[in-house]
Amino acid sequence: MQLVPQKFFPDSDRNQVLVTIDFPSDIAANATDRRVSELSKALLEAPSLHDDLTSVAAYSGFGGPRFVLSLTPIDPAPNKGFMVLNVADRDRVDAVIHATRHYLATHHPDISPQVTRMFLGPSDSTLLQVQVKGPDREVLFDAAKRVKGILAGIDGSQDIRQSWEARIPSLTIDVDQARARSAGITSEDIARSLSAAIDGYHLSHYREGDDIIPVMMRYAERERTSIERLESLTVYPGKPPTRACP
Repeated sequence: MQLVPQKFFPDSDRNQVLVTIDFPSDIAANATDRRVSELSKALLEAPSLHDDLTSVAAYSGFGGPRFVLSLTPIDPAPNKGFMVLNVADRDRVDAVIHATRHYLATHHPDISPQVTRMFLGPSDSTLLQVQVKGPDREVLFDAAKRVKGILAGIDGSQDIRQSWEARIPSLTIDVDQARARSAGITSEDIARSLSAAIDGYHLSHYREGDDIIPVMMRYAERERTSIERLESLTVYPGKPPTRACP
């Protein structure tokens, strides 16, 4: 019995590979859905994977159903994707993991994938997590980059990422409350008008088969990304307006 290796949670014998994908933080949910669909098809057709994969189950925006008790689905987010690669031969799982990492790094360098085999137990035994605490966001962001660099220098380390992902530029709107009240509008009216211009105003639905597609109205892309255009945005009050307020 001394020659039998001991593990509290043995390796899973399922011939499956798990792929968790972080797309850029500013991606829209429909774009994530499209890219996950394209990726699953591309992996099935990739020359290095075509003979080993039998099928791919893909999910966008969340981690899919908990089809194995030990598997904890990823938290829902518009830029998250998850795929389960079903491998024909269990002995080829490690080769599929290597080929998948190489394919994604070569053909999709803008995404941050994590490719692992199925595991038993409450967490993946090959995963190392480091928590960084600090006084403010700037210190934390810089410290996280240094930690990533240290981990990247360790031989055998793979799929290094940090939970803050990429920074997204943002604007803070300071409302002159006195002028807003004199114009008959509120901060909520301004927020609603900005949301309609940038994200879109929901007009109706279009049904195509079993799919319900929302019909939205919003500014053209060059206007949505122009600060000057947003500064001249027309704001409509929530109550029936007597006049628009630029």
